[in-house]
Amino acid sequence: MRMTSQDYRIESAADLEQILSHADFKREHLFFIPVISANDPARILGRHEHVIVVPRQGVSVLRYMAVHGTDSQDTEQLDLAVEQPEGTVYVLPTEYERIWSLLTFAGNDFLSNRLVPVLSRQKRAFPQFTLTNDDIKGILAGLDQGGPWEKLESWHAVLRPRGGGGKTQDHYHQRYEKLFALVDMKEALLERLRVVCIGPTELDFTLYRDGSVRIRSGQWAHFQRFLRHPILSRAADRLSLVAGRGRRSFQDLGRPLEVQLEQPVFRTPEGNSELVAALQSSGIGSVAVLHLNPYLHASMVDLINGASIDIFVTSPETVLVVPGYGANEGSLLRVLRTITDTICEGQVLDAEPSPRLSLADLAGVD
Repeated sequence: MRMTSQDYRIESAADLEQILSHADFKREHLFFIPVISANDPARILGRHEHVIVVPRQGVSVLRYMAVHGTDSQDTEQLDLAVEQPEGTVYVLPTEYERIWSLLTFAGNDFLSNRLVPVLSRQKRAFPQFTLTNDDIKGILAGLDQGGPWEKLESWHAVLRPRGGGGKTQDHYHQRYEKLFALVDMKEALLERLRVVCIGPTELDFTLYRDGSVRIRSGQWAHFQRFLRHPILSRAADRLSLVAGRGRRSFQDLGRPLEVQLEQPVFRTPEGNSELVAALQSSGIGSVAVLHLNPYLHASMVDLINGASIDIFVTSPETVLVVPGYGANEGSLLRVLRTITDTICEGQVLDAEPSPRLSLADLAGVD
């Protein structure tokens, strides 16, 4: 069954589910984007001109009208030098609070020139979620061990050097185990990965680091079980970990997070300087270095929401992130992403609360 951009026959999420269950993804590729938002993304995306929002039971249909850049006054949304193609986006809540699914059959032009730029610019409304290399490896292991396929093959992987410098590298036609050995050896980030699951049924998809997926062939049920659910559960775990940690009063010091890195990158003072440079070049906000050597203490102000966050290096492989006033999920996710994408990946944990010191403690009085 072909889903067209003009299709308004959907009256509920159940109707959309029925259509997707019979869709021919080889004919029309489906693109899935997980979104973190406290409010319905349809209300935010629908504020722009040339967008019609059609509310339905359990799903919102966003109809983007084709428009020439010169016909639009909405410079917040459009690149005026590029013709904006039409497209339809389906916005659905998920089983996880504050996490939504965006689905579209629109092509690359619509995604690259219209939908993705708007999502990227709305950083306050849509905190960015990213998968780690270990997340992607775990998702593929679930496909390999639990699916009806004989083998998984990486058709095309794009590796990005950690830190944002250097060119991306393309690798073709490898078993995913060998691919991840290569990723570890190069200390690179897996930016996107096209995988073909070969067996009685085929599943052909591209998984991106931001959790989005392009489905080229396969069954909707397999996508739901082996891709959508693992991605959304990881997004929910990240959101739960960073939620409610900002400082609210003088007595409330905020709830710190601890990043345990995979490598002791702060064994030398150069590691501290690299972290400062990464924070300064991230575009998150201003960075003040209060102490650099032998330990690092940096203070940040997020320019998006004004949040304050302190960063400490407490061991060769440990970073302590202390949320201050205004620190919310978005600001913390941005800082954590900078650390793991540019310095080293690692595990983010709930830090042990520091004991409150009295003046007598500080003075060394018994």
